[in-house]
Amino acid sequence: MKTIVLKKGLQVLCGISLLVTIGWMLKEWSAAAAGTQITASPAVPTAAPPTVNPAGPTRKQTKTYPVINIQDVHPKVVWYQLDNGYFRAGSEEAGSAGYDPYVDARNIGSTNNPYPAITSFTGVTDMEPYAPTVFKDANNVQHAKDDLVKWYISTNTSEHSFVDDATDDAYEGESLAPNGDLSKKLVFKVKTGGPSYTTQTPFSVTTPGTPTKYTVEYEFRAKITWRGEDKQTKEIRIVGDEITQVGESTLLRGEVLTQGFEGSDTWYAVNPPSAVWSSDRSAVVSVTPSGTIEAHREGTAKITVRWQKDGYDLIASRVIRVGCAGESCEASDMCVPQPGLSRSQTSITPDARGEIRADARGAEQFDVSKGIPSSDALYANVFGKAYLFDYTFDQEIGTCTFKIPVTKTYTLKWETEESDGEDADGNPRTRTVPHQETETVTNIYDVERPFAYWEITTFDAWGLKQATLNQYALPYGAITLLPSGYTAPDVQRGVTDEHMEKPPYSAKVLAGETIDGGSSRPSVPSEDWTEEAEEQVGRIKVWNDRLDFDGSVIMDDVQQDDETPETIDIVEAEEIGEDVLYESGLIIPGTRANSRDEPSDGILSYDSLLTINGEGDVQTFPIDGLNTVTVHTPVVNDSEAPDENRGFDQSVIPNMARTVLVLGREFSVDFDETAPHLNQLGYGNRDYARYTRNKRIVFPFDVYHGSTFYPAQTWIDYPVGAAKQTYRIPVWVPEGNYDAVTQAWAINTPDGSSAYQTDFNGDLANYGASRTLLFTVQGRISDFTITDIGDLRYESVFRTAKGSKQHSGYVYESGGRTKDREETVLASQPLRLLPIRPGSHPREAATVPHNGYPISFYFETIGSYSGKDAGIQIQPSFWFVSKQGGSAQEVDLYYDVSGPRNKLIKVGSARDQELYSRTYQLADLLRGVTTTSLSQAASYEYDYLLSPANRFGASWEKFWKHYITRKTVISAGYGLEELPYASRTLVGPSGPQVPASVNAVQAMRSVQRWYGEYSLPIAPYVLPKGTTILEVARQNGGALNGSEAAFLKNGYLMVHFDLSAYQQERKANPEIRYDAPMANMWEIEGQPLSSVSYSGQTYRFQYGDIAMFESSFSVRNDFQGTGR
Repeated sequence: MKTIVLKKGLQVLCGISLLVTIGWMLKEWSAAAAGTQITASPAVPTAAPPTVNPAGPTRKQTKTYPVINIQDVHPKVVWYQLDNGYFRAGSEEAGSAGYDPYVDARNIGSTNNPYPAITSFTGVTDMEPYAPTVFKDANNVQHAKDDLVKWYISTNTSEHSFVDDATDDAYEGESLAPNGDLSKKLVFKVKTGGPSYTTQTPFSVTTPGTPTKYTVEYEFRAKITWRGEDKQTKEIRIVGDEITQVGESTLLRGEVLTQGFEGSDTWYAVNPPSAVWSSDRSAVVSVTPSGTIEAHREGTAKITVRWQKDGYDLIASRVIRVGCAGESCEASDMCVPQPGLSRSQTSITPDARGEIRADARGAEQFDVSKGIPSSDALYANVFGKAYLFDYTFDQEIGTCTFKIPVTKTYTLKWETEESDGEDADGNPRTRTVPHQETETVTNIYDVERPFAYWEITTFDAWGLKQATLNQYALPYGAITLLPSGYTAPDVQRGVTDEHMEKPPYSAKVLAGETIDGGSSRPSVPSEDWTEEAEEQVGRIKVWNDRLDFDGSVIMDDVQQDDETPETIDIVEAEEIGEDVLYESGLIIPGTRANSRDEPSDGILSYDSLLTINGEGDVQTFPIDGLNTVTVHTPVVNDSEAPDENRGFDQSVIPNMARTVLVLGREFSVDFDETAPHLNQLGYGNRDYARYTRNKRIVFPFDVYHGSTFYPAQTWIDYPVGAAKQTYRIPVWVPEGNYDAVTQAWAINTPDGSSAYQTDFNGDLANYGASRTLLFTVQGRISDFTITDIGDLRYESVFRTAKGSKQHSGYVYESGGRTKDREETVLASQPLRLLPIRPGSHPREAATVPHNGYPISFYFETIGSYSGKDAGIQIQPSFWFVSKQGGSAQEVDLYYDVSGPRNKLIKVGSARDQELYSRTYQLADLLRGVTTTSLSQAASYEYDYLLSPANRFGASWEKFWKHYITRKTVISAGYGLEELPYASRTLVGPSGPQVPASVNAVQAMRSVQRWYGEYSLPIAPYVLPKGTTILEVARQNGGALNGSEAAFLKNGYLMVHFDLSAYQQERKANPEIRYDAPMANMWEIEGQPLSSVSYSGQTYRFQYGDIAMFESSFSVRNDFQGTGR
């Protein structure tokens, strides 16, 4: 069993230290670390046959062996349980490779037998420590891993497989692959989970008071294919003594040196049949099959041994020179090369560097080290040298020595005197005897000719291939940049085995010469024929190997005498341009989670352009200086609720710290995506709509949006891109202070995340921006309407017929607008608007009510005014209006009642409150309240306002009879009227107007209609406001009868109402008023402030004026026919 544990380091879970190891657990790995060799079959990967380079015959060759090993591994995925009961599997290597560093799975088992739901997990683990120690080549020969040139996990994913995953319930394999080219890291993707786990182990330490947590492991099997390369190099040489004289012989040996793949680094002899000896001039020097050479005559011969075995084809040669004398000498040569200069040049450091920044390059929109949002674009740019190279050029220099015989034949002449007997006289006689001989002289001269040429010993050139970058923020976590607008250098070679051509040469025979010695034999002169010998040998033709690099001739193969031109250096590569390895528009996936300082790494690769006895393979280099990237998707929230309803706020003490909402009215919430964020590049104060996944708002009270109803505490979507949404607060919402919450969530918010902060998500851990909107909800008082006037002259106005109790439907309203300032049909009928004044009577323009007659009226409140302690306070004030028109003058009223002490009673005084009270019957037929309204109000009172004792003590029928006959006291005195709960009906929404989730009773009771009536005292005395009655009496002798000049007469009395509503008998501190500090409902409803009477007088009014009464005519005049 092999184990993959997928998290590195020390995890601290609720105070418990849990050590989790990454990789493959060593103690369980050893059984298969060396790998299991799979018997070759058509379905099993195999190693390719070895190859030999360069092609032979040549002095030195290298053989490359592809090798393979197939491992059977048994990893397991380890899930450890978190405090919240979920399970987690994680891998830091996966995170670094661009995959999710961990995944979570819910517990689908029980508390005592927990296990994760079947979940896919991608892990990355370093296989290098556990790689097989032995590989095999195509011939099944073993190669030690440590001797290989390179080894890696096969990049062919079809060569890896899961084993038994179709029958094993513990796992389901998905994919196996290396983490890149030549990688020793394995990327595996496997589904595990469910009850078929391998082991289940409780934590050794558990947080007190919490359930035991477990580690659950799932084993799976896989076959992993490794590949690699081994190399072996062989070269050949000839060793043995020289021979220089005819008849000599010696044994030469061919020796081969093997390096690598178990080579001994020692020279060993090679023998037939693999070694074959030959001579190019067997007549001069012959060689046997075993390497014995014998000199037969003077001259030179090249001895060669060629060795062919195991795919190698090696050859070595030696020139043998045999000396000569006399006419039999032949011209010969011997060339002895030796190392000359050597030139090497290495440029294999690309100085790779790169960057991953925000688009657009040169005008970056974000500083990625501080933050860039998901869904925005990155660019990747890599720099390095345009090409790399490494070479060694060696010069071969030397001298060819040509042995040039120079021959000259001399004819020697001389005369001698010889005795020729005696003459006749007996004297000795002589004779001259001529002599002639020839002598041939041969001198052998060494004529030396220098040579020098250059060979390519090793050469490698690499051109740009690609750059691979790994970065969490990139699409798929990585990108490969292919060169654009790049042309690799053109590299051409011309390598030859021969680099020189010897000149033709031959022995020199000089013209003969006769030497006359006179009387003695002459000697052959000693002559120097060096010049003649030199003339017999031309110059050696030499040439180099050829190398052309990017249009420049580095090594020229032009044929020259004696010495070739020197090579030139390859120009160092410049850094590639900024557009070569560059790609922009790399969109960060919108769902990529926020993360700070994600590291970047990368590899710059070069492809081989040409190799001569060199490395040849792709060269890879780490890219230095890559920056980190911080993904931070911004979201903002500067939502606000404009105080649009302040002009309708009828609260007595306005709450200016909160936005006021008025029951039944619309209000709006401004919530766009433009607001300040962090003060850094690309963020700041700007529009963040593109990064906003959704916006929403939740109210702690019911609302309507359009025609859609949302109960309290319901999240309402606020479309991204919408700057304003309008809502309506239903009338049944209780008055008070409320806090609503708005939230905006970023497009990369993980599922299940609820992390947010106020205004903007400046902390990467947060994906939401929240705001709290402060509201105060206020009720309303409105729709003041006069429905009847007791003066019989108005019977025709309010009744369908004389003596009828049926109402005509004709009413007088406060103004020509609704409580929401919308015009009504009465806007064009000003005489139906309050106050009642001359001209208000539709048929009797001069008629106004006489004092003492009651007026009946109603008005409505919206809000929490349905309780038993709720009520209305009406504070009348009185104003005298001249019949000539103009503005009114505030006055005090006095009146008389029967009794000697009841004279000149001031309205509003304690005596007034003691003497006078008003009662009325809500169900009076003349009031026109419908039976349905009365029944609804009575039912509510019976069910909700009566005490249990009272309710159980009376049947509904008995209560109803009492209700419709009940008399209610509504005032004490003329100076104040108070309407209790018994003066109202409940007219809130009902039936289909009320959503099913809303309490129907709460909706019905949310709007109240209050019924009241008021009358002036009969025949009041009228004094300017603040006039002291005692002072008036003093001025008039102590007795007053109302005719005194101080009293105002023959005008109109204007009744003015101040209305307020209270909820809990707080009469001194009511909640709302008709004319509140912030909103005057009289003005909103459009009450007129002036009027021109039928006779041309202009009357000026004030908001709250109700009706004008005749000051000097009262009900008493109507029924007694006299004055006061």
